[in-house]
Amino acid sequence: MHNLGDFITGLRSAKTAEDAARSLVGFFQSEGANNVHTFFGTDLVEQFVSTYPEWWPASTHERRLALKHHVVIHSQISDQPLCFGVDICPHNPRATPEGLQLIRESYSEFGARSGVMFPVHDALSGSPRGGVTVAFADNEQAFRKKMKESGDLLLLAAQAAHAQMLRLRGREGRPDTVLTPREREVLILLAAGMRISQISDKVGIAEVTVNLHVQKARRKLDANTPAQAVARAIAWGWIDP
Repeated sequence: MHNLGDFITGLRSAKTAEDAARSLVGFFQSEGANNVHTFFGTDLVEQFVSTYPEWWPASTHERRLALKHHVVIHSQISDQPLCFGVDICPHNPRATPEGLQLIRESYSEFGARSGVMFPVHDALSGSPRGGVTVAFADNEQAFRKKMKESGDLLLLAAQAAHAQMLRLRGREGRPDTVLTPREREVLILLAAGMRISQISDKVGIAEVTVNLHVQKARRKLDANTPAQAVARAIAWGWIDP
């Protein structure tokens, strides 16, 4: 298992978006992932660094299955992580026949039994910017346990790396902003896995005030979610995890 601090240090020193993506792949593999796919855009066509062979996404598009995949559809309409897999998707009421077919094929071909999609959306427009999918060989029970224990860590790594990839590709500028000491403190505590109520108790301010600091930090960092704000602040060197 990689140390998050070491991963972030490596991410910040990345000279190219490819370097940042490979660093992310290495981090996820150290967490037990057997497949990692990073992409930009809205339909997975513009895949970036991926552990899947090139023929696989090409095949899904040639057969007109990818854009009907419920995981892909989710990445376009939601900024929340989505768990998927051969044991999970049959119970998802939004699962599509095309998506179920690809989930089964991915398991058969690459051992991707379960996984999670981390979408990335633009803060101002809400439009999808891409995302990261991570797959594991774990059955549903083991995967759910992993997500309960490490899901916040995986989300933070995915968001931070994607922000760095966008920046290094010239698609996202670093906001010219300054976080207040309190905003930095709240983001650091969020990065440590603390909830709003826990931060309120630790810092000695009301929960509504904690939320206000989070909202201000999100606006300054052009972040769509608190997790994205934390990820960008870490990737760009404004806070340390």
